[in-house]
Amino acid sequence: MGIRHKNRVAGNFIAGIVLILAFARLGMCQTAAPQENDPASSEPQEEIVVYGKKSLVNLQYEWYTAQEEFFDMFNSLNSNDEFDFKCEYVTYLGYRKRNHLCQPNFFKSIQAQAAGRIVSDMNSAVGGLDGLGGAAPASGRCRAKLENMDKLMWEEMATLVLAHPELHEKYAALANAKRVHESEKQKRRP
Repeated sequence: MGIRHKNRVAGNFIAGIVLILAFARLGMCQTAAPQENDPASSEPQEEIVVYGKKSLVNLQYEWYTAQEEFFDMFNSLNSNDEFDFKCEYVTYLGYRKRNHLCQPNFFKSIQAQAAGRIVSDMNSAVGGLDGLGGAAPASGRCRAKLENMDKLMWEEMATLVLAHPELHEKYAALANAKRVHESEKQKRRP
């Protein structure tokens, strides 16, 4: 810091102290205590209600919270650990915005298997890494497995939502939070 900056900061500080002392001397900083004998203080205070809109960020947070509560309960009730959901915030390459992403365990494991198969197939192909001929069969096998697991998971989820009233309530809260967020987003779009 330069000497001029230090002098300016010190001058502002001193000026602020002088103003505070001046207002204190005039009694401007004192607060009046309510008088006990004052008839106005015995009357009840008027209630002021302020209506406003929640911000889209708050509505989105409520939606994400409802989503996580539903999946937490679903995770505790389902019969297969592969159907357990994990919610996290991810940032995709090239973007700054964090996205809230909830995925079942089987999705990540199948995705990892598919990536491993594709790399393995590319390495064993005639052209080495340049030969992409083996990628399609690996992705086809994984897609079939993913679709099968997805179908089984949705069937179990539907069964559990119908069988457990508390899970049904969480599902209804999730659907409502999502609906409110999406409708407000549409209304506020320019």
